[in-house]
Amino acid sequence: MRFAVVVGCMVCLASTGCNKFAGEWLEEGKMTRSGEYVRTEGPRRMALKFEPVATVRSGAYVDGPGVVDVQVTSADTYFTMQHGNVAQFGATIAKVRGDRLTTWVGAEETRQFVRHRGASMFPPQVVIPSLESAAGGG
Repeated sequence: MRFAVVVGCMVCLASTGCNKFAGEWLEEGKMTRSGEYVRTEGPRRMALKFEPVATVRSGAYVDGPGVVDVQVTSADTYFTMQHGNVAQFGATIAKVRGDRLTTWVGAEETRQFVRHRGASMFPPQVVIPSLESAAGGG
């Protein structure tokens, strides 16, 4: 019995707690082709959310309300390499250094993210339709 509890805890830690990518990330800048770092400005920035066991969600973060637009989100699976230091999802490769995440597409560095702390910026994965609109409005 005790062995089963220990194994269960180890599986939980391996799938969630030890993942350096877990959590939410907000774009803060990118490298230009000439090697110059440029802060990302404007009303929409990219946001990432790594969820257990191997799902990454991405979306457009809207500065005003401070949330990710539900209409502009997608999900993919990811896997880690190099002892959990590098992740790949689709054509994107990501590496974490402390509270910073850098992405590459091919050999070209594309974006830099900072870890988001606090309330979630992402909408729930399942949105329950309003009962009012289902009743026909009248």
